[in-house]
Amino acid sequence: MDIQPDIRDLTLEELTAYLKSVAAEPFRAEQIFQWIYQKGAWGFEVMTNVPVGLRDRLKKDFALKPNEIAQKLISEDGTTKFLFDLHDNEKIESVLIPTATRTTACISTQAGCKFGCRFCASGIGGWKRNLTCAEIVTQVLHVREEALKHKRPLSNIVFMGTGEPLTIVKYNKSWISWKPFIFN
Repeated sequence: MDIQPDIRDLTLEELTAYLKSVAAEPFRAEQIFQWIYQKGAWGFEVMTNVPVGLRDRLKKDFALKPNEIAQKLISEDGTTKFLFDLHDNEKIESVLIPTATRTTACISTQAGCKFGCRFCASGIGGWKRNLTCAEIVTQVLHVREEALKHKRPLSNIVFMGTGEPLTIVKYNKSWISWKPFIFN
């Protein structure tokens, strides 16, 4: 069985090019990004200002689903730790950290760790793989959804690790593409 590519792996420009290739209006790319990154859509069927035929085509060509939350732990101060199961059975963690002045999402960029620092548990199982842009942004969307339940919009996003996030620079173009939608 082929795994559909995740639409969240596309930049706005790549989605626009895809839409042109299927004879859809290019302005639909921004509408789709707004649904995913501002309104928190987990499926194409809710995108009511996108024509049904295009929604059907998107559903056929792309995945758009949440990560599976294996565990969610909430501390007394409101810090919330998420354990996610990925499609290949790897596990990653994300943390929502509320303070008096900000709300931060701490996001994983890798399954496992290459560095194996003695003081850190992340490297115990070794490095498995870099996460896709979709797997990274989906963590942000889950954490933001939890923050908004408590009327605390995200103000910061940080990536776990010291140098690890910088080892996957290829996702910077995607980050630049969806970041304005997350914070607007």
